[in-house]
Amino acid sequence: MCSFLWCFPIAGVITIAVAMSHGLVYWLLGVATWLWELLPQGCWPISCIQVPDDMKLFWQALLSAEITVGSFLKLPSNVYLLGLKRWGGALLVRHCYRDLFDQMMDLHSSGTKRRFCITGTPGIGKSFFAVVLMGWLVKEKKVRTIVFDTAGSRYLFTFYGMNVIVKEGNQNDFRDKLNNSATWWIIDMGPARDVCEASTVLLASHNLDQYLTLLNLRVATALHMPLWTDDEIEKCRSQLFPTLDAAMVQTLMLKWGNIPRYVLEKVCVMHG
Repeated sequence: MCSFLWCFPIAGVITIAVAMSHGLVYWLLGVATWLWELLPQGCWPISCIQVPDDMKLFWQALLSAEITVGSFLKLPSNVYLLGLKRWGGALLVRHCYRDLFDQMMDLHSSGTKRRFCITGTPGIGKSFFAVVLMGWLVKEKKVRTIVFDTAGSRYLFTFYGMNVIVKEGNQNDFRDKLNNSATWWIIDMGPARDVCEASTVLLASHNLDQYLTLLNLRVATALHMPLWTDDEIEKCRSQLFPTLDAAMVQTLMLKWGNIPRYVLEKVCVMHG
């Protein structure tokens, strides 16, 4: 009788080899499939991985910080936005961030709108808005569960007062949370594959397929993030990019527009 030899690692050290007949293998596969269908999507923890301490430090700092419009949100030394060093440890809380947040909350509280697309020119800081948005949701609206998609990863943030539990998975994880209307799902330039029960915010450029799909389905409200003002560019230059010449930045603004990615960030990298 043909059989399979299956090896099962225990605690990553001991391995047990078990000989199984074809019939037993098929029976076990059937049981596993049945259990999978019974369980809510997203509850399997197989793909969850260890979350870097940098992400936890970011949230501890954000929950303790004041997020004031027109001022800089500055994190402690060696703590970075979303735990990413390339993002730095500070951002300008633009006035339009508050306007967008208030519009969403007004529509959301009416009970008719729960899905939003934040659009705007690439490079104006829609991803940074996600930081402020999540901070205000937790601190002002007492949201306890946020799922955040960015750069192919999915994070689950669960809040208990000033404490937060952070889990990381892939794009198929935490679906049980997404099917909870108390959850907020923030998608940073990624695909909004599903229309779920969670309140949803998609940060997107105009030409992204998922943005058009959501609008065509009439399940989302589009809100536009404007370009930066001259004062905002100068404020950011003087505080975060002080080595850049103000006159040069003004010249670049005439060429590229008031887009900080092109007139501040990339120029700073080029000038080392």
